[in-house]
Amino acid sequence: MLNIDVKGILTNTGRTSPIFPGIRPTTIIKDDYWTSCVLIFDNPISLDESIQASITFVSPKYYVNSLWLNKCLDIYEGPRVIGTFTVTEITNPILDANAEKWIFIDGRDIHTLNDFFDQIEQKLIYKTDFKIGRNLNAFNDLLWGGFGIHEYEETLHIVWIYAEKSKQALGDKYFNKIVSIIENHESKNKYLELYDEHAL
Repeated sequence: MLNIDVKGILTNTGRTSPIFPGIRPTTIIKDDYWTSCVLIFDNPISLDESIQASITFVSPKYYVNSLWLNKCLDIYEGPRVIGTFTVTEITNPILDANAEKWIFIDGRDIHTLNDFFDQIEQKLIYKTDFKIGRNLNAFNDLLWGGFGIHEYEETLHIVWIYAEKSKQALGDKYFNKIVSIIENHESKNKYLELYDEHAL
């Protein structure tokens, strides 16, 4: 059974033949980021008809905090827009732009301490010209917030997948120090989840 990420209203705005349940279209979920999804609904819908539907996204961890209620997503079949999906409920909390902020670190992409800092910079301060210091003191300061995706002293969840690979690449000393900085941060609202493989 598929996990439902969002619920909403699907409208056929551009397909003369009906849209059938289980279609696997694409949509632009944020900043020119295309993703595939599965649309789940009960009956085929003809042009200009609407129906309650749900969406399961392929990799929600790559676009955390990107949806809000009443956000309208264009639904593509190839290069054509065939419909719209208006969000009425967000069932996967990591997608909610108004919820606590989440970032995902992929341990498969970390081979050096600089690789770790690259990921942190990309995930925490994207959309800004700010560059982080390449040291653990600067990382600790960055966790306070106010530099990118989370505000000063705002709660932040960090999910580190393939953490064991990172530990092997960074060595126990650096890996354990990073974990300690997050888990013992003075703000008391930074949360870390470590997984040896994929999560969510």
